Amino acid sequence: MAPGFLSCIGRLCLVAAAALQPDADVWRGKVESVVDGDTLRVRDGDARLQKVRILGIDAPENGQPFFAAAREHLAKVTRDREVEVTPTGTDAQGRTVARVSMNGNDVSLDMLAAGLAWYQRGDTENTALEAEERKARARSAGLWIDKDPIAPWDWREAEKARSKGRKRPVPEAAPASPPRPSDGG
Repeated sequence: MAPGFLSCIGRLCLVAAAALQPDADVWRGKVESVVDGDTLRVRDGDARLQKVRILGIDAPENGQPFFAAAREHLAKVTRDREVEVTPTGTDAQGRTVARVSMNGNDVSLDMLAAGLAWYQRGDTENTALEAEERKARARSAGLWIDKDPIAPWDWREAEKARSKGRKRPVPEAAPASPPRPSDGG
């Protein structure tokens, strides 16, 4: 065989092998705990505990209706199970933002189908997530039993405004006493 042909075959094999390799950023880990309806603590292959926010959803905040239901549902589905994590970045709190799946099933779809999260449009454009939220709304599933539930992003904004209002104002100096009329003296 010609050396050029073997070289070409070798290059094709390298390209095929690279295509078959899993994405280096994708990792597997065991869910150790659930923080809330969209955040997990996952032990990675290097035994590090990582806080992972699930891409594409936003679940009720602590203090909001359905917070506990969302957290409990996510725990029931994921705790002590192996998940596949596909990071897409980090958020302002330093959490890894990632697609999270179990046995090929997207965890965000499960939360939306249960009616325990909103589709987070700013995270990702995903028609499947949007459609799942729409179906849950139509069925009045989970939090959609309320006619007009407050989205977590609106709740957080209102909480910020309330916390600003709770700050103690700087005490103002007491006004000086009005001058007393003199005795005419």
